[in-house]
Amino acid sequence: MGFESTLQYTEHVAREVHLRTGMLPHINAGVMGEDDLRRLKTVSASQGLMLESTSKRLMQPGGAHHGERLCLTASFSPLR
Repeated sequence: MGFESTLQYTEHVAREVHLRTGMLPHINAGVMGEDDLRRLKTVSASQGLMLESTSKRLMQPGGAHHGERLCLTASFSPLR
């Protein structure tokens, strides 16, 4: 469909849901940057975050999030 990222696709789908139904979805897309949060705020009722996606332990080999690119970024701190 021509989207550069999963978050662009998510934004598009959320906008379509709102236009077609009048409902605002809840988006639980994980760790996002400030720009992504601002964009999704316009098309959703809330943005969720599963804190386990920020666990360094779960990102180690054998962990549930090993190899995930969207988990814990250098600019994200769950204690901000």
